[in-house]
Amino acid sequence: LPGFDIYPNPVSEFLQIKPAAPFLNYTVYLFDMCGNNKFQGINAGSIDVSCLASGNYILILASDDKKEKRIISIVR
Repeated sequence: LPGFDIYPNPVSEFLQIKPAAPFLNYTVYLFDMCGNNKFQGINAGSIDVSCLASGNYILILASDDKKEKRIISIVR
């Protein structure tokens, strides 16, 4: 995958996701540390995390057979 800008981290309301390639199709997954899927979307430019509890989450960006994983901290 080409690079992604993901900000802010830590986040309290909206997590912004900006792909380096403007026409890249990708799927976004957000899991808590227990493996529960908290969000899934296609080409999501932002995720509203304001309803999620504080803590660390796993963000996975997938395109075709490639994946990029980041740890995201949500703070209140």
